[in-house]
Amino acid sequence: MKKLYLFLLLVFITKSAFCQQTIQWLTFEEALQKNKLEQKQFFIDVYTNWCTWCKKMDRTTFKNEEIVSYINANFYAVKINAEDHSKLMFQGEEFTYESLSHTLLGGNMGFPTYVFLWVRKDEQLQANPYPIQGYIKKQKLHLMLSFMNEAAYEGVEFKEFREGYLSPY
Repeated sequence: MKKLYLFLLLVFITKSAFCQQTIQWLTFEEALQKNKLEQKQFFIDVYTNWCTWCKKMDRTTFKNEEIVSYINANFYAVKINAEDHSKLMFQGEEFTYESLSHTLLGGNMGFPTYVFLWVRKDEQLQANPYPIQGYIKKQKLHLMLSFMNEAAYEGVEFKEFREGYLSPY
């Protein structure tokens, strides 16, 4: 009987470990390269290593299967450490990740912040960055992701979208 329990426990643990899908996080440069082949909106998680709420998002909301699936299917997911001094090229200019974060957040350096960004194949912005700050529960994030993916670009008002939105939760 003990062997059966042990076997079932191992099967459950193994299945859980292998079935858990994760967000396909990219670097900003990788997202730019992929965007040249297939255009998608960027979903950027701007974080710092010391940010408690950033870590909570990684442990909770960003582990939710609905969130993971929706982001992977509809966005290029990018993580940017706002204190990283590594260099990158964007729109013909050299940035550090720190200075790019400052630009994307309009100088409002609170963490975590999520930025929705439309970038054309030629790396020009199709629309201004749209930042949202703070810890976000899965229900609210799914609503925001759906709005930004399905309606915002067409000029639909958030209030109008929310009235017809069907939550998976």
